[in-house]
Amino acid sequence: MFVFGSLDWTSLGHFLRKGGVWFSFGFMFVCFCFLSSVMFGRFSSVHGAREAQNKELCKRFFGTGYKDLLKLCFLKGWMEMIRKAFVMKVYPDKHEEYERRHKEIWPEMVKALRDHGARNYSIFLDKETHQLFAYVEIEDEEKWRQMASTEINQKWWAYMAPIMETHPDNSPVTKDLKMVFHMD
Repeated sequence: MFVFGSLDWTSLGHFLRKGGVWFSFGFMFVCFCFLSSVMFGRFSSVHGAREAQNKELCKRFFGTGYKDLLKLCFLKGWMEMIRKAFVMKVYPDKHEEYERRHKEIWPEMVKALRDHGARNYSIFLDKETHQLFAYVEIEDEEKWRQMASTEINQKWWAYMAPIMETHPDNSPVTKDLKMVFHMD
């Protein structure tokens, strides 16, 4: 835990991420102050930390590196994310295996998803129908489509193919859903 004055930065970052205030100007101001401190060594001189430690601090505080945080602070606040929802199907006897594989999702898969503009990605299971309901927010449709052709995604599809309905190319059988209501 990192404390600057009486401010617990780790708890504040957790609160801001979970509190859903990514779009607030107050949060952007906090990001700007934090980034200025990290990039210009304010924490280094006060606490004797090195740049690598500052980068790690930024990653722990915001869940991202400071270059990505710049994008969040200065782009995401004015950029409307595209909400996508779709359904898939897991085989009846593979529910636990599906969940286990996602609990152990490969870090490089998560990185590729983020690099292709995916955020706030969740998958839910209806045990009675074996249906998976997925929700993801994306930056751009084209970037999202490009994810399918990445090497890591192809490996993930092959890894998941034995436990869910797939096409011959191992891509999951999906049905896109139309959003009919949204409330912030």
